[in-house]
Amino acid sequence: MPGVDTAALLAAILTVLPLDDSMARPVSMMRAAAGTDVATTASGSIRVALEAAAGANIGIAELDRLAFYERAANAFAIVSTGERRPYGNVLLTTGTVPGS
Repeated sequence: MPGVDTAALLAAILTVLPLDDSMARPVSMMRAAAGTDVATTASGSIRVALEAAAGANIGIAELDRLAFYERAANAFAIVSTGERRPYGNVLLTTGTVPGS
């Protein structure tokens, strides 16, 4: 998805794939490294998009870099965006699609 940032893609994905509401934290993000100016990362806009789609109480797990990569290695699908800011990676655990 060249030219599309992570937050915009999440907003679109979450209109058709609901998060798993049986999990306390159906979203995982990579924890920023110590000393990182989080304001320059994608994490803020990602959180805004998640809250808009799933509510303010959405559970988000913050994983260390290697734990994030381990979990991502077992992902069902991977979508590459045009995100250029650091920490623009997100793992979603989807629930049941209504009517399926």
